[in-house]
Amino acid sequence: MSRRDIRIDRMTVRLRGVSPDVARDLGGAIGRDLIRELSRQTPVAGRRPSGRVDAIDSGRATVAAGSTAADLRGTIVNRIARAVQRAGR
Repeated sequence: MSRRDIRIDRMTVRLRGVSPDVARDLGGAIGRDLIRELSRQTPVAGRRPSGRVDAIDSGRATVAAGSTAADLRGTIVNRIARAVQRAGR
């Protein structure tokens, strides 16, 4: 893989209290949105991207009742992208 390649082997998102329709909508676009967000990130000054992050736990996100799939997707994508950046992507 080159420096600009991003390969995600597996992503697990556990959802509680989310309707099946919202979960389906979320799953359909989260990968695309995550790749877009990661491609926007710039490396932290003075740090070389490691090229590999084995596992990331971006923690728990609490979302307001009635949130749309887009709201939830944005929250999850941003949390994962920040966790990847902290890990030294």
